[in-house]
Amino acid sequence: MVTDSITLQKTPAHKPALCLENLPLAAYRNLSMAVFIKNLHSQYLWANDFFIHKSAGYQSVNEIYNKQDHYFSWHNYADKLKFNDQLLFETSEELTLRERILRHEGSYVDIVSKKCPVVDKEQNIIGLIGFSIELPKSPAIETLSQREYQAVLLMTEGYTDKQIAKKWSISSRTVESHIINAKRKLKVATRSQLIAKFCLNQL
Repeated sequence: MVTDSITLQKTPAHKPALCLENLPLAAYRNLSMAVFIKNLHSQYLWANDFFIHKSAGYQSVNEIYNKQDHYFSWHNYADKLKFNDQLLFETSEELTLRERILRHEGSYVDIVSKKCPVVDKEQNIIGLIGFSIELPKSPAIETLSQREYQAVLLMTEGYTDKQIAKKWSISSRTVESHIINAKRKLKVATRSQLIAKFCLNQL
């Protein structure tokens, strides 16, 4: 999870708070970006089709209703996501941050999320609405297969070939093959160069 660029934005006095009952959910439904609503317990109340189908891998909002992030493919990042939610609830201010999620099909995606407080008719904060936009990857990174990308990502986190092999229930030789292919595609000679170039493209 990448959260090194958190920005709190105080809502201007002239800007009305977002009331849950007045949100244009129908307009959000077909946007090509993730839009979601959470309550004060970081449970999902609603999400648009992009979030439900592409991010979470489900068919309807009923399948995500009242679920927390621990329930989804990005569960390893759930605690950090909840921390960010609570920061918004405590400050009552909009939050803009960079995050990384793991989609249901196994791809890691860097996103920029803007989260805003949502209020009831009495102007009490009852949750948040989030808008997440995927950041483009470099052309070189895009050439990596899903396994190659994940293998290099795990290397940046300190995993050895044997540890990756055990995690995926495959042979160390297969992991080594993924690494060799990644080095070739990113045009580097060593593992250190591979990690450095990979990390540079994630900034």
